[in-house]
Parts: sequence; C-alpha cells; structure tokens
Amino acid sequence: MLFLQSIYSLAQDKAYNYNERIFDPYLNRMSYSIGVGFGVYNGELSSFFDPSLQKYYLNPGGGVGFSYRFFERVSLRGEVNVFKLYSESSGKYQEQSRVFNSINIDYYLNAVIDLFPQRKIDGRFHRWNPFIFGGIGQVIFFPDDNKSGSTNVGEIISDTTSTSHTFSRASLIYPVGAGVKYYIDKNHCISLEGNYRFTRTDFLDAVQDLSHPPFDKYITIFFKYTVIIDPLPRKSFSYEKYTKTRRKLKGKY
Repeated sequence: MLFLQSIYSLAQDKAYNYNERIFDPYLNRMSYSIGVGFGVYNGELSSFFDPSLQKYYLNPGGGVGFSYRFFERVSLRGEVNVFKLYSESSGKYQEQSRVFNSINIDYYLNAVIDLFPQRKIDGRFHRWNPFIFGGIGQVIFFPDDNKSGSTNVGEIISDTTSTSHTFSRASLIYPVGAGVKYYIDKNHCISLEGNYRFTRTDFLDAVQDLSHPPFDKYITIFFKYTVIIDPLPRKSFSYEKYTKTRRKLKGKY
C-alpha cells in the first residue's frame, strides 16, 4: 500500500490540465540567483597562468541572474556582473613596468544544459547536477593603463612604432563555461561555475600589440546561491516523508 501511495504522490508531479491548459510542474520554472567571485585576465600584459602578476586572482566580482526553464534539461539564463581585472606587465613589457586595472560590467543570455533532468532532482535521485552553458552578450570596460592613460585612448604597438588610438569601451562577448549545482532542497541550490568570455576587442587592457594574438579574453569563477520559484502551488512527492514513513512501518514488524 505504501508503494501505491508513493506512486500516487509521484503522479501529482506529472503534466496535468490547469485552467484549460497543460501544465508540467517540471517546466516553466523561474529562478533568481546572486553570486560572488573573481576575474582573471588574458591579454598582452599577462596570461591566465600568471597569478603573481594578477594579485593572485584576488580581483573581486559579483552578479545577479534570472533563469527560465523550458525543458527538463534546458534553461535560458540572463545575468549581469560587475568585476575587476588587474595585471602587471611581463615579457617584453616588463621593463616598462606597465600596470593595467579596470572595472567591468557584462551582461548576457545563456542556454544552460543540465546533465540530469529536473524530475531526478525533485525525486532526490540526484542532489548534484553538472551543467554546461553558452551564449552571447556584451562587456563594458573602463581600463586604466599607467602608460597609455585614459579609459578611451589606447596604444597600438608594432615592431617599429607606437601610436595612440581611440577605442570603444564596449565589446561583444561569447560566454561559455561549465559548473556544478548542489540542491539543498527542491527550491534552493548552490553552485560553482567557471565562465570563459571570448571578446571582440583587443583593448580590454588599453594596449594592442600587433604581434600578439588578437582579442583579449577573461574568465570569472563565481559561487552562486539560487532560489527556484514554482509557477503554481502544488503537491509533490516528498522523499523525506517517504523514508520517514517507511522507517515507522519497519519498526512495527
């Protein structure tokens, strides 16, 4: 009988008709998140693998996001982040003692693909859910280079000459990344993710070296807290109640 009751409880989470439309409790879910983390830069002055030149990646950032689930494994997520980037010079620029520092704002839309479908999370078959994502957005950056000067005048460097150049402080970005979520319960989870941004600018650091690969890049590593909002109040299968009832029944025999 307990088995039949649990099957009936699970059936409450199947798609059903509500106000003359089909409603699937695993879909149409909204969520919002807040996150904190740090940024890592890759360009003319240093690379991702130069922590000592980038304050050991202690360049703080924070952001907010909103997500809407269309399918059990696929969601659309929009985010806005504010973060810092910093680098001292290395290689051919080391003798010039360049220092690059910037405050940046980016916003983007991502398609997020989860490894496990949502019903496995709700049924507590899984608490961990790895995911990947990719999308498009824009970054607005305000670099301050101790040699080139202001936030909108950079320096183009070739083998024989160096010239000043006015550049746009906004660039298209293509964010891609991966992470893992841990569900505290059905409506709350924490996550850790790495977000790699391809940009369309070589002036993220206010310097363009024609002998260097074009376009600067950056990474953010964020820890996030997410709240999931069910679109409608509903009864659903409770794994905790199921195991508690099962223990009580076992104790009677």
